Amino acid sequence: MAKSEIIYGGSIPRIYERTLGPVYFEPYAVETARRAKRLKPQKILEVACGTGRVTVQLAERLPKTVRITATDISPDMLAVAKKKLSRDKNVNFKVVDAMKLPFANESFDMVICQFGLMFFSNREKAIKEMWRVLKKDGAFIFVVWDKLFYNPVAAAGREILKDFFDGQPPKALGMAFSMANRTELAKLIPLNVDVLIETVNKPCIASSARRLAFAQVDGSSIADFVRKKDAEAIPVLKKKIADAIEENFGNHPVESTMQAIYMQGRKEME
Repeated sequence: MAKSEIIYGGSIPRIYERTLGPVYFEPYAVETARRAKRLKPQKILEVACGTGRVTVQLAERLPKTVRITATDISPDMLAVAKKKLSRDKNVNFKVVDAMKLPFANESFDMVICQFGLMFFSNREKAIKEMWRVLKKDGAFIFVVWDKLFYNPVAAAGREILKDFFDGQPPKALGMAFSMANRTELAKLIPLNVDVLIETVNKPCIASSARRLAFAQVDGSSIADFVRKKDAEAIPVLKKKIADAIEENFGNHPVESTMQAIYMQGRKEME
């Protein structure tokens, strides 16, 4: 299996789901499911479903006759998603490499990938695979984060990490916000496709600056990178990030905004 995504395991999926999920991913999961419902799909492939935030919204909002296949490269992330949807018989989970989808050509009439494209080592190949399994006139919804400037809560932590790494943080720490160039995004979509690319702003609200700061470190790969340089610095970094978030956005609750980019359209008819 080719490596296409960062594989989150251990305690990360639990922290990711419990703290980061409600703040960053749930508002967009609701938006994505709302858009999907309007398009009336019958068979959906979700790529890089993570802990199933979008999957849950799809299962709740769409008719039970709609078949949903939710995939991720991380078994631990999928385990969290499976637990939430154990009673939904129309939802199937599968550990899958996004760059080598194990499905026949034109198997689905909708493909969804929310906040996964940024982490694929070969984005063009992943999209080519998603295009292959999408039926003619099938719909797609891809979502990526906009620039850090438009995601100030996340930016607060990144600035502190940048200082910690002497202005040269590991490239992987910038991957989440690496696809904000709309011109480059348009080039990823096959030619002759009428794709809508638009920004969507949402409230970014958390119950606690400290809890959110800790989750930003422990609920991602950040802790591993910091540990390699100086393991004893982790508690100090968490506090600095918490202080920065509280100073700029308050505490109990933290209140700001965030912004993502939606790419939506249909595969051309031949």
